[in-house]
Amino acid sequence: MAGIVNAANCTVEAQEGGVFLVTKTGGNPNAPDASAVSDQAMAGDFVLRFRAFGDPLLYAGVSANPLASNGSGTIDRAVQLSGASGRCYESGFFRPPLFTPVDFVWLRRTGSVLQYLTGADLATAIAVRTVTGVTGPLWFDSSLLRAGGAMEVRFDLPSAFAGRKRGRRLSLALSL
Repeated sequence: MAGIVNAANCTVEAQEGGVFLVTKTGGNPNAPDASAVSDQAMAGDFVLRFRAFGDPLLYAGVSANPLASNGSGTIDRAVQLSGASGRCYESGFFRPPLFTPVDFVWLRRTGSVLQYLTGADLATAIAVRTVTGVTGPLWFDSSLLRAGGAMEVRFDLPSAFAGRKRGRRLSLALSL
């Protein structure tokens, strides 16, 4: 599990289960000058899960150099959340499609394939974009533009998001 730390103008609060709450608390109230990043990179497979609170205007994703800037332009792969819409954002450019996030936004890398997904849980999330050739160590990176903007973030190995399999349970009753 990667921890999430303040890079500029944010508070970061650890929650239960490897989740962090990131809130823009300083800087210009309408500028991209707040950021939180992970305290370590993921070199292999990973899952990034996040959701915004309130009326967001933020970018969250992964980059090779999270301290390059507090703005969105240096985030290699991200999603922009603005109001009720989401847009994939790669190396400074928006990519199709425009989508409505449902519960969480997910970025999942398996091998060199990166998927952008949305849904309540990873097992049922719907892919909105898939790209290939995404390699090398990547860090969580973000840019928050609105004062008070907040998001819940978890950046971890895929196994940390595996749900309990539901199946039949065997019950034993003993009489003495």
